[in-house]
Amino acid sequence: MIPSTLNSFYQRRIALVETSHTDESYNGSSSPSSAIWQSLLKPSFNLPPVTTPLRAASICIDGTPVVFSVKLTHREEAPAFRVLVEPGGTGITVPQQINCSLRTADQMLQIMGWQTAAEQINRIIGHVFPANSEELENWWGGIWLGTSVAESHTELRMYLNMRHGNIVQRWQRVADVLTEFGDESLQPVLENLISQTSPHAIPVGLGIVISKTVRGIRLYCGMHEPGEESILQCISGDASVVKENISWFCNSIIEQFGEFSRQSVTLGYDFHLDKNGNLQPLISRTKIDVACQRFAKAEGFTSFLGQLVQEFKFDNSQLPAFLADLDHCFSGSDVEYISLGIDGGIDHLTVYAKPHSCKPAVAY
Repeated sequence: MIPSTLNSFYQRRIALVETSHTDESYNGSSSPSSAIWQSLLKPSFNLPPVTTPLRAASICIDGTPVVFSVKLTHREEAPAFRVLVEPGGTGITVPQQINCSLRTADQMLQIMGWQTAAEQINRIIGHVFPANSEELENWWGGIWLGTSVAESHTELRMYLNMRHGNIVQRWQRVADVLTEFGDESLQPVLENLISQTSPHAIPVGLGIVISKTVRGIRLYCGMHEPGEESILQCISGDASVVKENISWFCNSIIEQFGEFSRQSVTLGYDFHLDKNGNLQPLISRTKIDVACQRFAKAEGFTSFLGQLVQEFKFDNSQLPAFLADLDHCFSGSDVEYISLGIDGGIDHLTVYAKPHSCKPAVAY
């Protein structure tokens, strides 16, 4: 059963977004954002109680299948409703979860009238996951789905888990996906990325951004021993422009909450596709995602978020209301991840929060 608190939060947040969708292919009785919202929730909450989990939860380690986020930039922007969901529950296997997510993704594409993106998505899926589902039985995690709804723009998101296989196998899958949409000009970019990143990190996932067609692919690499120097060495482009910023960021976390643990920092590398579906031979942005589960409940964490906003001069018109709405609807939340975007400097901060009291039913 879908908790009523989720729908309350959705209504509260979507009211801030003056949706003006004009997609003539959508003929539903409700708004496309509402239909997408229901499609995301149904396979995550309309489930029988789990007696024996058949797979581990991956979006939140405690089994909460939904995470909300807010993005802060240097200027005030229109609000967006942003959510990530792990469909299927833990009572199914990884192959079953992947199939569940793909069915849900198909429904989302149909709602938006974006079925032409399915062919591109299938090409990516074919390189990431083996055709024989039995090979997926021992994999960790499957597919997350999400959406971002802004005033005049909606994006669908897919996140494909790649935490299986050795470093050569993982990089080969990454290369297969990227070269599927690129030409020979991509080769030196990919070779440089592998050379730069491999000593410090390993591919752990791919993100897909869909807006009518696939518009972006993000490679995620988990860091073995994250720290200031290793992060700087992995930033695409001229890392010297953010050296002082990264030093402050890392030292602030270490001083207040302790050293980074293994694989607690994930680097994201953004590749864009043009309107013809061709991958541009460059990395447009680097993201630094930090898992906060270990210290999000620490006494100084909220003030640390405030320090981040102040240090990088982000507009803070949205974060307090976002956290207040989570508190109002769910009696609280925990920040699961924070993410810094780097694009010629520290470009944005994204805060990902897990609502309290939103786990699916469990049988005892």
